Amino acid sequence: MKLKFKPILGLIFFHLSFAYGQAPERFDVSPAWEDLTSDWNMIYPGDDTQCIYQDPYAFFVKPDNPEKVVISFPGGGTCWSGLTCSNEPTGRLDMGPKTVTVDDTPINAGIFLDDPKNPFYEYSHLHVGYCTGDMHVGDGTLSNDSPLPENQYSEFLYFNGYNNAMSAIDWLFQNNDQIKTLVISGSTSGSYGTPFYVHLIKERFPELEIFHLGDGIGAIQIPEHTREWLSVWNAEQVFLNYPEFFNQLPNNYHLNDIMVAAGRANPELTFTQIISSHDRVFAEMASYLGREEPVNDIILDGQTYLKSNLENLDTFTLGGDSHVNALGYYFSL
Repeated sequence: MKLKFKPILGLIFFHLSFAYGQAPERFDVSPAWEDLTSDWNMIYPGDDTQCIYQDPYAFFVKPDNPEKVVISFPGGGTCWSGLTCSNEPTGRLDMGPKTVTVDDTPINAGIFLDDPKNPFYEYSHLHVGYCTGDMHVGDGTLSNDSPLPENQYSEFLYFNGYNNAMSAIDWLFQNNDQIKTLVISGSTSGSYGTPFYVHLIKERFPELEIFHLGDGIGAIQIPEHTREWLSVWNAEQVFLNYPEFFNQLPNNYHLNDIMVAAGRANPELTFTQIISSHDRVFAEMASYLGREEPVNDIILDGQTYLKSNLENLDTFTLGGDSHVNALGYYFSL
């Protein structure tokens, strides 16, 4: 079955879940694909990976059909200073993908991973761990001027999201040479870097059929703040490694320009934004950053900006104030 984008939009009406009943199998060295269990596997790649306070980093893999893979970039907080990075969940690596089971949703029910109706039925899954607060695009270090919870202290903040994500992506392609179809997905703060990784992977593997699904992406149209975040995270040094992407960034680029650059560099691909019109979490973020107008106005500003710069963008806006829909904290693929 050839995967099309329009049916993917229908996913927002379901919980598409990959629940597991036990802790993932842990690997402290990178295993081969054939060594994985059939359930979730937790891989600590070591090398130049780490969380924001230098705790060990891990990613998660659930193998199935090796020709079809979903790479999911979770959210879990954004930070750019000692003060903003001192709060959970930033800095804490979840010990497994956040999941939901049918027993958790007796009213909503849903299409779950073991249901053939699920468009991602029998896909393999790579879940990129997130514990750096940098939307997966950082490669910088910042002095920490704030105490941590429980009187712990780290002298520096390590925005290492890029190296962490690349360890997972490199492992995938080194251990699975059968991939034909790839879905790159993300939710909330994890979704903002996904267009960059679409470009990066398409550049390395142009023969792949690639789809993008961004849940919550594009909502923070607050350039004066998000430009500072990218600077703190040292994201420009990451982007400079990919000239075709970097050259599409406008002057004084900000967070939403990651999608602009990726879309311009890959006009044959479709990029997506799914969001609720009154997303309560983004409303709180906007208020914290000093924006008091309704969050729907900020979202519309972001959509207008993106669509004025891109032709290959599809958006889908729901009513209500839910935060993340198709993917979410239950990481529903």
